[in-house]
Amino acid sequence: MRLILVVVLALGLGALSWHIARIENYKASSLAYLKDDQPKAALSVASEWLMTYDPSSAKAWHIAGDATLALYLLRGQPLLLQEAEAYLKESAKLFKSDPTVYESLAKVASVKARIGHKPLAWGDYIHWMQKACSSDPHNYYYYSVFFEELVTLANDMEFLQSDFPKEDWLHALGDALANYLRLKSWYREEYMQLLSLHFTQDQQKIILSRLP
Repeated sequence: MRLILVVVLALGLGALSWHIARIENYKASSLAYLKDDQPKAALSVASEWLMTYDPSSAKAWHIAGDATLALYLLRGQPLLLQEAEAYLKESAKLFKSDPTVYESLAKVASVKARIGHKPLAWGDYIHWMQKACSSDPHNYYYYSVFFEELVTLANDMEFLQSDFPKEDWLHALGDALANYLRLKSWYREEYMQLLSLHFTQDQQKIILSRLP
């Protein structure tokens, strides 16, 4: 009886190890395809991963979303952008504390705003980047990306002429800058120069009012 239990346990552990190895292979393959600018192949692997082995894998949904967004940028088919957003939201639902998926959702929003000519989508960009930052509050990277992207809007006439509430933009920019400088104080001078180059004195006052 004991021998049977040992055999069953060994078989179970072997099957589990094989399953884990298979999932890791899917992950490595799909990420490699993404890195090599082969989004169609990455999406194919991620889809097989989800359908065959692990439909509740947040990472698989995330890779599928990133690959689909890359396909949209290549093909310009609106349905692909919708699918990318849906996949990424599924990933965020499964793993709520992953800042990288929120950054990917922010990229979708920025694509909607810039390529889709929907300036109000910058509100979604701000929302998702705030989620990314709050999910990893001690990582200056997300604050940096957030700040630098919002600075570019100072020269975006479509955005500037839109109905997007500009004070919300400036407040978000100021918050991103404040948190970035909190973590990387030696970048203060460089970012202050960016403000003086791109914003009026009144706009700078609003932004700087968000600093501690």
